[in-house]
Amino acid sequence: GTPGYGSPIFGMHYYTWAFVLFGATVLGVALLLILWNEEWNSQSFTMSGFGRLVCLLAITAVALNFVSTFAECGPYECPADPVSYWLFS
Repeated sequence: GTPGYGSPIFGMHYYTWAFVLFGATVLGVALLLILWNEEWNSQSFTMSGFGRLVCLLAITAVALNFVSTFAECGPYECPADPVSYWLFS
């Protein structure tokens, strides 16, 4: 196959680590769904201030990533090695 981009981390490239973590997340969520107890649905839950802050930071990070990617590539496919911003050129 083709060589990966960048140096390997613990023997695997970044996109391989992304796939491993994605697979582990899917398995973890599946396990939680299997072990879910119906009695837990009747309890009310209120999010703490820290939880709200973390959610707000995650939403902000995703929104800023979307804006910066659109500024760099526009509605087209991103080039392999971008040298300028689509929005500003």
